[in-house]
Amino acid sequence: MRGTYALCVLLLVVLACDEEALAPPTAEPDPDTGRADVADVGTDVRGDTSGDATGDAEPDAADVEVDPGPQLGVGELCQGNHVCASGICFFFEAGADVGVCTIYCGDDEECPDEWGCRRLVNAGSDAVNVCAPDNLCVDRDEDGHGLGPGCEGPDCDDEDPRVYPGNDEVCDGIDNDCDGNVDDRVADVGTGCQTGIPGVCAEGAWFCNDDGELVCESTVPALREICDGLDNDCDGATDEGEDGEPLAQTCYGGAEGTLGVGACVAGRRVCTAGRIGACEGQVLPVPEVCDGLDNDCDGEPDEGGPGEGLSCETGLDGVCARGRTVCLGDQGVGCQAIDSVPEVCDGRDNDCDGELDEDEEGAALTVPCYDGDRDLLGVGACAEGFRTCAEGAFGRCEEQVLPQEELCDTLDNDCDGDEDEGNPRGGFACETGQLGVCARGQTRCTDEGTLCIPDFAPSDEVCDTLDNDCDGMADEDDEGEVLARDCYDGPEDRIGVGLCSVGTQTCQRGQFGPCVDQVLPEVESCDTLDNDCDGDDDEGNPGGNIRCNTGALGVCAGGITRCVDGDVACEQAVRASAEACDGLDNDCDGPVDEDAEGDPL
Repeated sequence: MRGTYALCVLLLVVLACDEEALAPPTAEPDPDTGRADVADVGTDVRGDTSGDATGDAEPDAADVEVDPGPQLGVGELCQGNHVCASGICFFFEAGADVGVCTIYCGDDEECPDEWGCRRLVNAGSDAVNVCAPDNLCVDRDEDGHGLGPGCEGPDCDDEDPRVYPGNDEVCDGIDNDCDGNVDDRVADVGTGCQTGIPGVCAEGAWFCNDDGELVCESTVPALREICDGLDNDCDGATDEGEDGEPLAQTCYGGAEGTLGVGACVAGRRVCTAGRIGACEGQVLPVPEVCDGLDNDCDGEPDEGGPGEGLSCETGLDGVCARGRTVCLGDQGVGCQAIDSVPEVCDGRDNDCDGELDEDEEGAALTVPCYDGDRDLLGVGACAEGFRTCAEGAFGRCEEQVLPQEELCDTLDNDCDGDEDEGNPRGGFACETGQLGVCARGQTRCTDEGTLCIPDFAPSDEVCDTLDNDCDGMADEDDEGEVLARDCYDGPEDRIGVGLCSVGTQTCQRGQFGPCVDQVLPEVESCDTLDNDCDGDDDEGNPGGNIRCNTGALGVCAGGITRCVDGDVACEQAVRASAEACDGLDNDCDGPVDEDAEGDPL
């Protein structure tokens, strides 16, 4: 606590401590360690604000005016240099309020008993020699290290008991020994341990990680598996390949260039008990033997005729009995008669193979033959046949093709260079199987053989009672309705003018009937229509110029008809006028020859 300290001062020289003058009580030091039971204890020697760091400076004028009070002796508690007779108040901490009076010294002899002359550093000044207790140790974290001669040594962090010079470094993320390095030289680091991983990864060493944790890490990384009896890839299996089978490698002891040629193939060495075994399964070059194989792996089987040329007995009779060995490939070595000749049709075994009159495939001997004109051989269908040897003689010619009558088969049967000429088997009446006019036809030779070609091809339907389009119906249009056509009996230049329009003729019994629904030109009528189809409506005043009665009185009753807007109207011929003495109703009001008052003129 700052301001009030328990000070531990052990003096052989009896110094009275005035408890009434100084409030902070003294504290007895630990007899074994010399440490006082205080908090925040420092080792600085501090003068008051009026002196320099060593206490030698002259006081300020303000300090001179203050009554220093009683002067305290060495060992007594003080609150500033000015209260000590020596002028030096030793503070355990630069910011402390209470210290102990001491003196400068040159050696221990100048200090009280059990005090020593110590070189200390005052805050902000150089080091000086002052008297201090021998067992003084300021140790906030109670790890035995702090400031003072009674400490085991200095402390680099007096707030953490785990940190002081000389401490054993442990893996905790802290610089325990104050050497500037964290977690260095930690006990057990680097010593062996078991990782729990199979194989060569099982052996490990303790390692302090960045989180301050001691972990066991493998000293041997997982590697590719090799044949050594160890689990190199640390997967729990030993000497195994990617497929889980024992490690193996191909091997071949033959000459370069022979591997994969002929019978030569590579073998395998399998890893067993950590060692690669002998090469097994390889096939190396060997001297050529007669077996159809390339034994010496040079690319040629049975070269040099291995095993050939030796005298042998064929087991046959007569001249075929003596023979020499020959290589027959995969059939091994055979004995071939010396006096053998090619086989001929004579009932004898000429080639000494035990068969009579046979060819190389073992079938009966044959020879080609042709009994026709040889100039035609190979022309068209004409081809030679063969004669077969039977009982020592060739028989008749079989399977030859001689010229014959031309057939409709896309072949040149008569061997004249032309195919199907003359329409063979054509020109006969036939049924096509189709409908209408397409039902009857004649045979004709085509590339597809003899076909019945219709006499008539399908055509557009016409009104003739026939099925012209061969669909099973006669005289019908595309929609299956009875055939019909447009018709018009008037002038062609009037079609589509005014009321004039075409009509329809319908096919009946193979002929078109009368023209129905046509509109021909007529006399113009007063109906706003172009009845005579000349391009004009109601021209010529149709129905007009006829006398009529308008229904009016007097001279206004007489009128003439006129075509107006499609209607015949009676138009008044004489208009009303002033009454005159003429026996007529001139003003058309009913009375005759009257004046305005109705009296006779």
